[in-house]
Amino acid sequence: MFATHAAAPDHLRDVLAAGNARANEIADDTLSTVRDVLGMRY
Repeated sequence: MFATHAAAPDHLRDVLAAGNARANEIADDTLSTVRDVLGMRY
């Protein structure tokens, strides 16, 4: 499996970047909800 990813480092970077972007979207939504619940809108 490592050899497969090592042979296509650009693809691996793309997959990781997409996962990071999605994780950031989820975190932003979660933090927005928490701020609303706690009344932390300034």
